[in-house]
Amino acid sequence: MRDAGKSRFRQNEIRKVFTMDKKKFGKVTLMEKLIYGSGDVGLNIMFTIFSSYIMYFYTDVVMVNAAIIGTVILISRIIDGVSDLIAGRWIDTHSGKWGHCMTVIVKWSIPLAVSLLLLFTVPDTSIGIRVTYIFITYNLFNTVLATFVGIAHSALPTYVTDDPLHRSQMMVFKMLFAAIAQTAMASAITPMVNFFGGEADRMA
Repeated sequence: MRDAGKSRFRQNEIRKVFTMDKKKFGKVTLMEKLIYGSGDVGLNIMFTIFSSYIMYFYTDVVMVNAAIIGTVILISRIIDGVSDLIAGRWIDTHSGKWGHCMTVIVKWSIPLAVSLLLLFTVPDTSIGIRVTYIFITYNLFNTVLATFVGIAHSALPTYVTDDPLHRSQMMVFKMLFAAIAQTAMASAITPMVNFFGGEADRMA
């Protein structure tokens, strides 16, 4: 009975290894490539809103001096350069329930969306508190969450398959969906600003 149990255990372990190898080296289906590429739609919608409207919002709506905002962004960009290295290293050396990349994507996507909303909820208070709030929320979204989720999504093909052809095809779908999202948002951002009173505020 013990020998039979050990034999069954070995068979299960061998089956697990072959399944992992199949996932790592096997073909990535068209549906999987489409699902992977579609992830860039959400990322690019958020980033297009952020990059297209945030400066106008800070200077024309929150009424913070452009030089102060420029300084905040300059410092944040320097920190962002360091955070890219930290994010890449952390993702490569940490693995959770869903692996290296999917763990970050699953756990951090909702906080990323919430942090985008926080960018546009600057409290109507003193200039010092407003600038501090802007610095914290700007870096929370752009330097931390967007960096980690974006790098995890970009690195995912390297963990899915070792086949260079399937990796490159996954990246093609990613760039295709990114272009579609950016084009759609570029066409929609001005009507959105006008709808929420952008032109009225500018004329006031």
